[in-house]
Amino acid sequence: MGMIGGARFVGLSVLFGSILLGAIFFVLPVGKLTPLIGRDGWAVTDGFVEYGSVHPAILEVHKAVLQSPETRFWRSWSPTVGAMRGRLETKPFDLPAYLVVPYGGFAHEASNIELELECLGDESRLPIAFARTNNDWSEVFMPVPPGWCGGRVRMIAETQSTTDWIAVGTPFGATRLMWLKRTAPAVIFDHAILFALFASFFVIAMGAPGNTRTPLASLTLGSLLLGAGGLTTFYVFFASPLFGGMFAGVMIACLLAMSGRNLAVWLRRSERHDFIETLLLWYLITLVYVLLLYATDTGAGAWHPNARFAPVMWSTDNQLPRMVADALYQGRQLPGLLGAWQVSDRPPLQAGLLVLARVLFAPFNALGVELFAVQRWYEVAGLIVNGIWVLPVATGLALMKLGGRQVRLGTVLVALSSLAIFNTIYVWPKLIGGAFALTAFFLAWAVATRIGPGEKLADGERPVLFAVLGALAAFSLMCHGGTFFGLVVLGLWVAWRFRRDIAVGAPIAAAAFLGIVIPWLAWQHFVEPPGNALAKFALAGTFGMKEHDIGLWQTIHRSYAGISFFDWLHMKRDAFSILAGLQPSPCGVGELRPYSSDVFSAGRYRAFDFIYVLPSFRFFWLGLPPLLIPALRRPVDDDALRAGRTMLVLGLATIALTALVMWKCFIVHDQSYEALLWLLVAFSWGLIVARIWYRTLGLALCAIYAGVVWGIAPFFGQIRVEADITVALVAVILLAILLPGGREAEAAR
Repeated sequence: MGMIGGARFVGLSVLFGSILLGAIFFVLPVGKLTPLIGRDGWAVTDGFVEYGSVHPAILEVHKAVLQSPETRFWRSWSPTVGAMRGRLETKPFDLPAYLVVPYGGFAHEASNIELELECLGDESRLPIAFARTNNDWSEVFMPVPPGWCGGRVRMIAETQSTTDWIAVGTPFGATRLMWLKRTAPAVIFDHAILFALFASFFVIAMGAPGNTRTPLASLTLGSLLLGAGGLTTFYVFFASPLFGGMFAGVMIACLLAMSGRNLAVWLRRSERHDFIETLLLWYLITLVYVLLLYATDTGAGAWHPNARFAPVMWSTDNQLPRMVADALYQGRQLPGLLGAWQVSDRPPLQAGLLVLARVLFAPFNALGVELFAVQRWYEVAGLIVNGIWVLPVATGLALMKLGGRQVRLGTVLVALSSLAIFNTIYVWPKLIGGAFALTAFFLAWAVATRIGPGEKLADGERPVLFAVLGALAAFSLMCHGGTFFGLVVLGLWVAWRFRRDIAVGAPIAAAAFLGIVIPWLAWQHFVEPPGNALAKFALAGTFGMKEHDIGLWQTIHRSYAGISFFDWLHMKRDAFSILAGLQPSPCGVGELRPYSSDVFSAGRYRAFDFIYVLPSFRFFWLGLPPLLIPALRRPVDDDALRAGRTMLVLGLATIALTALVMWKCFIVHDQSYEALLWLLVAFSWGLIVARIWYRTLGLALCAIYAGVVWGIAPFFGQIRVEADITVALVAVILLAILLPGGREAEAAR
C-alpha cells in the first residue's frame, strides 16, 4: 500500500468515522439547561428595558430558555427613546463549564458596546459576543477556557451608543452533550447528509436515459434538475405548506433512492464515471469551507458568517433566503416578512432549495432533536449550494484539455480566490447564479467547437441546445438578478457563434427562458408588488422602498433627468476608476469594521478584495500573460486557448457593460458573478498551462496569499477558536492533497 496509501486509508477511515460519530451526536438530546440566576438576579439595569410581549423566536434560542420562569430579556432600546447608553449587570453566579446566553444587537460593532463575563476574583473579562445580529436574536454557546477564573462571575453588558443597541437574556448553564453537537464530527455529519441531498440531482442525471455519460452532459442535466427542483418547491410550498411538505418529502425520498440505486449498480459493475470525481471535488472543497467557517466563533449564531472575515462584513443578504425558506416551511405570510425589503425583490430559487433541506431535517425533529441546529443546517445547505460553481469549473477545465490532476489543481486554485472563499461561505445566491451561466457557456462552447466555425447545427440538435441554454439562463436569473448583464453578454456571444442557427434557435431559447421566468414575474405582480428595489438601485441609484407606486422606468427617467451628459461622463470615469481601485468607492465601505489592528495588516487586504473588482484578483492576474504570450506557456490545444481568451473577453466585457449601465455602485458584489468566474477560470487555466517556473511562482503566490490573508489571519480576529474543528480542517486539507487525481480528461465530446 505504501506510506501515502496508508495515510490515505487512515484519513478516509477517520472521515467516515467522524460522519458516523456526528450522526450519534446529532440525535442525542442536549440535556438540561439550568438558569444561572433567578428573575431577581439582575443587579444593575440602567438604560435597559425589559422585553414585554415580544420574545426571541423558537428557532433563535432554545425552547427551554423561552419557557423557563426565570428567563428575562433586556434591550438598550425603547420605542420612545431609541438606543440608549446603559449598563446591565447580573448578580454573581457560579461559573459552569458551558454557558448559553441569549444575545441580540450590535456587540463590539463599535468599541463602546460590549458583552462580557467578569471574574470577581481578578476582574479579568471574557468576551461573550463579538458580532452583530441586527434585529435578530441568537444564542451564544460558550465553553469556558480551562483555568479561567476559578470562582464566581457576573455578566456585564455595557453600551455608550445612541445609535446601536444590545439585547441580552438570562444566562444558562449547558451540558457537555450540547458541546458535542458543536464539535467537528457533528459539523462533518451535517455537511455529509446535506451534500448527499444536493449531489443526488447530479447522480440521477448521470444515470438518466439518453445521457451520453460525459461530465458535461451530467452537469447540464443535473443543473436543470436542481433548478427545477428549487423553483417548484418554492411555488408548491407557497400554495400550500401542507402539500409542499408532502411534495418535498416525496422528492427527497425519490432523489436519495434513485441516486443510491445508481451508485449501487455502478459499484456492483465496477463502473467508473469521471463526473463522480468532480462531485468528490465539490464535496471536499465545500467541507473545507464549512470547517473554516466553524473553526471560530463570534457568538452571533446564524450571523456568524457575516463577521467571519472581519473587517469584511455585510448586512442581511445571506440571511434572507433562510428567512424566506423558514417562513415557507412554517406557513407564514411572505408579504411583509422582511420589513422594508420585499421577498419579491430577490428571486426564489435558493430559498426553494433551502426548504428542501429544512424538510430533510423534519424526521430528526420527530426523534426529539432540538431545533437550534436548524440555523447551522441552513448555513451548511446554502454553502453547499453556493459551492456548486466547482462543477462547471472542473468540467470546463477538463473540456479545455487539462488532465485529471491539472483539473483538480485548477479548481482548487479558483477555490483559493477571495471571490470563492467569501461568497461561498456568505450564502447569498450569487455564485450559484454564476454557476448556471458558466454551465451554459461551456455547453455552448463545446457544441460550437465540435461543429466548427460557421457550421449549422443538425435539425434535431438545434431545439434541444437552445432550449437548454434558455433554461440555464433563466435558472441563473432566478438565483440572483445580478446575473443579468453577464447573461446579456453571453447571449450576444451565443448569437454570434451560432449565427446560422440563431433565427430558429432564438425563439426556442426565449420560450424556455420565459417559461421559467414568467411565473416569478406573475408572483411579483400579484403577491407582493413591485419587487424592483434592487433594479431601481442598480439603474437609478435609489431603492425606492417608499415609492412602490413609481415604476422602474419612471425612477430611471427621474434620475437621469437630474444630470447632464457631462455629469454622466464623470460618473462613468469614476466607475472605471473604482473598478480598478484607483479611487475610493462611495458604497460598501460603510459596512466594514476598522482594520488598523488586524494581524499582518491582512484585514486591509481582505477589505480591498471585498470592494474593488480588478484588484481583487490579486496574483490571478499572472494567468493573463500565458493566455497572450506563447513563450510563457507550454504547447496547448488551439480550441482550449480560444476558450480561455473568449472567457477573458466575456468577463471584461460584462464588467465594462455593468460600469456603463449601472448608476453608482461598482464594487465586487454588484457585478455579474459569471463574469468574475469567467476571468478566474481563464486565469487559472493560464497558470496551469504556463511554463513550469512561471506556474510554480503563480500557484505559490496565490496559495500563500489566500492562506495568510483569508485563512490564517482571520483566526486572530475571533474571540473563540474551536480547536477540534481547526484540527479537522487541517486534516481534511491534507487528505485532499493525498487523494489521487482522476483519469486524464478525454477530448471534449
